Amino acid sequence: MVATPRADSPPPEPLSLADRLEIQDLIARYCWALDMRDGDAYAATFTPDGVFEGIGSRGRGHNELRALPLSLHPEAIETQHWVTNTVLQGDGQRATSKSYILILRAESYYLGHYADELAKVDGRWLFARRQFRRWPAGLEDAPNSLGGSP
Repeated sequence: MVATPRADSPPPEPLSLADRLEIQDLIARYCWALDMRDGDAYAATFTPDGVFEGIGSRGRGHNELRALPLSLHPEAIETQHWVTNTVLQGDGQRATSKSYILILRAESYYLGHYADELAKVDGRWLFARRQFRRWPAGLEDAPNSLGGSP
C-alpha cells in the first residue's frame, strides 16, 4: 500500500520514468527467475521480508521464497509467464501495481492477475508483497491445468 505522507512533510515525488522502467525490469526478472526455476534470482526480486501469495502457495522471506519456483512448477521448465498491462501508482519510495498474466505451457494456458506492493530498498525497487489470483475473479478455487500457481 502506498504510504500517506505526514501533514508536515513535503509531498512525495511521483514515480519517475526511471522508477517505472526499473519496476518493469523487476517484473521481467521475476518472470525469468520463475520460468528458469532459479530460487536465488526469484527471492532477490523481493524485500528481505517480502511475501508471495498465490492459490495454495505462500512464501515469506528469502528462505521460503527461494523454494517457490520449484514447488510451483516442479516438472514444468517449459512454463512461461507473460505479464502485461501493468498499471503503476506511487511515489519515489513505495508503489502499487496491477498486471494481467498469461501463463503458457506446451499444451495449455491460463489467465490471472497480480496485485503488488513495491518498496525501494537501498535504491532498488523490490516486491514487498505479490499476490496472484486467477482471472476472471472467482476462479481461485477452480482446478488449473498447470498444477500449482504462478
